[in-house]
Amino acid sequence: MTTPEIHHAPSERGTIELIGPSHCTFTRSIALALHELGIPYIAIHRAPHSADVRSLNPYGLTPVLRHRQEGLYASPETTVVLSASHAVRRYIDEHLAPLCSRSTLTPPLRVGDAKSVVERSKCDAWIESISHTLFPAIEAGYVGSALQMRKNGADGETINVALELELNRVQALLEIVESQAKAAEPARQEGS
Repeated sequence: MTTPEIHHAPSERGTIELIGPSHCTFTRSIALALHELGIPYIAIHRAPHSADVRSLNPYGLTPVLRHRQEGLYASPETTVVLSASHAVRRYIDEHLAPLCSRSTLTPPLRVGDAKSVVERSKCDAWIESISHTLFPAIEAGYVGSALQMRKNGADGETINVALELELNRVQALLEIVESQAKAAEPARQEGS
């Protein structure tokens, strides 16, 4: 069992715990969001499918966000447990960020304003497209194979030659992400 990492002091917002392996892309994304918004949290490093994780998510998937709204010893009735990155991000944006008087990660929804709905929908689409293309290309297409090859004694050059097709795919996807980010930049500057 590992000792939790406390990022900031607990606060009147209760205790926020982020549970998952520190090397997991989705766990790190949620940690980055919490850090960016200055929301205090405790990182609890647990492997997917571990008993601790399964007690919070029957599928054993990480990350898991547990918000004990009344503090560390809160009752189960006042504790929120979420386990899908998209749901966790929405909870951070719509509940935790306002408690901290912070801006949100996604554009705010303004009732009756179609433009705000379009902006939020584009943000959701961008997140989903990265989750379904770039993440699998990096994680399953390159990283998993590279780690196994390294474990079997291969050096970096051998790995890169063997996985050249996967590296090219990742490069192509990163170029798409970069072009989308550049295209969105003028719109972001106008909205500021």
